[in-house]
Amino acid sequence: MSKLDYLIKNAQIVDGTGGPARCGYLGIKGERIECIGEDNGATAEKVIDATGSFLTPGFVDIHDHSDGVLEQVEYWDARQAGNLLRQGVTTVLGGNCGSSPLLIEEHLGKVAAGGVGVNYGVLVGHGSIREEYMEKRDVRPTLEDMKEMSNALRRALEEGAFGLSSGLAYLPGCFADTEELVALSRVLAEKGGIYASHIRNEDEGVIEAVAEAIDIGRQAGVPVQISHLKCSQPSIWGKSTKLLEMIERARGEGLDVSCDQYPYLASYTGLADKLVPIWAREGDELVGRLRDGGLAGTIKEAVKKALLDLGGGKNVLLTSCPQAEEYEGKRISEVARELKIDEVATVLRLVKLYPDISAIYFCMSEDDVQEIMRHPATFIGTDGGVKVWGRGVVHPRNYGTFPRVLARYVRQKRILGFSEAIAKMTSRPAKKIGLKERGELRRGYFADLVLLDPEGVNDCATYEQNHNYAEGISHVFVNGKLVVNEGEKLPDILPGKVLRRGE
Repeated sequence: MSKLDYLIKNAQIVDGTGGPARCGYLGIKGERIECIGEDNGATAEKVIDATGSFLTPGFVDIHDHSDGVLEQVEYWDARQAGNLLRQGVTTVLGGNCGSSPLLIEEHLGKVAAGGVGVNYGVLVGHGSIREEYMEKRDVRPTLEDMKEMSNALRRALEEGAFGLSSGLAYLPGCFADTEELVALSRVLAEKGGIYASHIRNEDEGVIEAVAEAIDIGRQAGVPVQISHLKCSQPSIWGKSTKLLEMIERARGEGLDVSCDQYPYLASYTGLADKLVPIWAREGDELVGRLRDGGLAGTIKEAVKKALLDLGGGKNVLLTSCPQAEEYEGKRISEVARELKIDEVATVLRLVKLYPDISAIYFCMSEDDVQEIMRHPATFIGTDGGVKVWGRGVVHPRNYGTFPRVLARYVRQKRILGFSEAIAKMTSRPAKKIGLKERGELRRGYFADLVLLDPEGVNDCATYEQNHNYAEGISHVFVNGKLVVNEGEKLPDILPGKVLRRGE
């Protein structure tokens, strides 16, 4: 055997399939795993003694939102994906929740030209397609509309998109009925790919929303991925058992239905998206409706109920607002006191002045998070993306999702075994997406690898100190290139590949 580039010896190897750890060696040559198993006398340019550490496949983030940033060449720091690599993520799938670039080949070309620190694939967004042909209006598509949307989806799939994502809680995806989504998903069945859905409702209507996602998969004959499954309101805490039973029945019918999850008790989305009713935001005409005396009162009552359902403005933490950074990191209750107005008026003032302002919502229960995590059809996803260190207030999931599972739910709470958790992060999402030669430690596969200390791995980002890298992950390889060494991100290395469905 010719000399290896790297030889990792004395590691506890967890291959990603769910099987137990075994002590052994792994050799890397070029982009690939050259050998794996027991010591075969191979030599290498660099030898890493991994005694006491676990060696796993690189983590696959099946629910990512990096697509908007990666097109922009000027975001060099973000392109390096340090926040993801430092938590062991080596592959991401963008374009989730119904929003993506429309011209997939052009988009992937831009990402490839600029370079990226992680492997990157993308879904095409139903909301983006619908807005292109129907704007943000609550109307049913005509036959011509459906033809154009189907052709746009078909083209995206031919250009390498891994499937179709929907964002049925957002404009304009919320205006699509099940029939429209089934018709488009039949294009998926024709071309291949998954249907990934931010379902229509994650609070009081969550059971019906999960049922709709499953039904779309059943009618169209496509794999379904339910995005960031949760029970996001105190009044429905405990419903996770019912949701998982529905998924299990569907799988028993032979349907390919799974879900993903981030291991936190708080969600993140736009302030208006969560608190202002959809009808009030149709066509981006909220400000005009708030000037209408009759409509304004109805909107205020809806916002009041939404806040009450969350337990009040103390459970809403403002994040991204470049036009008004003084509000970032403050609760709605705090801003209301500063402005000397009530919480409803505070929300309406903010969304009128800053339509894109976002927030973190403390709305989930630990019992539901654990129940969902236990299910074998649940994968792990950040629902985040590449970030620039220190820029803005962000959800800690952007820095800590995968280490948090290993620290809190494997080591501390013993909700999962280590090998089972790794399978949820690697081979299972890779298989769901259709990644080739990734997600497992196997000879000939791409050398996307993570070396970590199972007793020392921890998430360090919090809601107050959210730009904090994880700890306990000593080495990360992407396509055979060392990008994290002794816990530190190596600068200016962009070894990620653009991935296309079917390649």
